[in-house]
Amino acid sequence: MFGVPIGNTNLVYEGVGTIRAGIDLKQLKVVKLDNTQHFIHVSLPSPYINEVDLNVNRSSILANYRNWFGDKVDQIYTTKLRRRQA
Repeated sequence: MFGVPIGNTNLVYEGVGTIRAGIDLKQLKVVKLDNTQHFIHVSLPSPYINEVDLNVNRSSILANYRNWFGDKVDQIYTTKLRRRQA
């Protein structure tokens, strides 16, 4: 109201999906190599996220708490979903 928030909305959303991560094997480093003991120590590079896929049909709202004149959950959900699909 007049740019001043009078209330709030808390939403608990369960997002179901898949995250695929990987490492660049070209960055693999041999730290120690011992042919007599048949021992090799390698250092792996940090993983990175390849792909994120949210399954909107399996995801859902778990809890919804709206106080006073807080945003309606439908508005929040629709806005977030549109941002995700953009």
